[in-house]
Amino acid sequence: MDLVVGAFEESWGSPQQIVSKDVTLRYLYSISGSHAFQYLWEERLGQSDSDLAGLGGAVLGGGLRFVMPRTPGTRCQSELKIESFLRDSEKLFIETVFTWTERDSPGARMYAGDVLKEVRDYALGSAIDFADMDPGGGT
Repeated sequence: MDLVVGAFEESWGSPQQIVSKDVTLRYLYSISGSHAFQYLWEERLGQSDSDLAGLGGAVLGGGLRFVMPRTPGTRCQSELKIESFLRDSEKLFIETVFTWTERDSPGARMYAGDVLKEVRDYALGSAIDFADMDPGGGT
């Protein structure tokens, strides 16, 4: 990661100022059932198939989206999506998006590895724990 940041700094010169940063990581997980939405809806949320009848038709897929605002003690806003992957119903799609909106000081060095590690740790920790998944199936 330091090579990428070094190449950026060498190409664009300095001082640069980072005004915001965001990182998105996406993972696909195989589930042990036949349909990822069924896993989410019935096993994880404890709902029944009949609870969906009011929607007026079959449900191809769906999921959950959570947005956590920046609060005192956190440096960024984060978003978590857990949903069935429409192209392959046996896969669970997990996406994490972190956004930092504080400006860095002019000329401050980018620490891309640190922010990537923070998002990866969340994606493979808290997000997996919440989805109640075994991370061994991620791609």
